[in-house]
Amino acid sequence: MRAARGIDFAAPTGTPIYAAGDGRIEFAGRKGGYGNAVVINHGKSITTLYAHMSALSASRRATAAACGRA
Repeated sequence: MRAARGIDFAAPTGTPIYAAGDGRIEFAGRKGGYGNAVVINHGKSITTLYAHMSALSASRRATAAACGRA
C-alpha cells in the first residue's frame, strides 16, 4: 500500500464535480473503498480520480470529459 498523492476536497452531498482538464474516461462505477468513482486519463501519464460520490450521472457511459465537466 502506498500513501495517497492527491488532495481530498470535502463538499455537501450532491455537489457537482468538475473535471480538472480534458481527457478520456477510463473508469466510471464502484471502485472498492472509493465507492462511486470516475478516473479520467489526461494523457502524458496524468490521471485524476474522483471518488466517494453520492451518485454517478446518467452520462456515465461517456468516453470523454471536458475541463469543467465530469
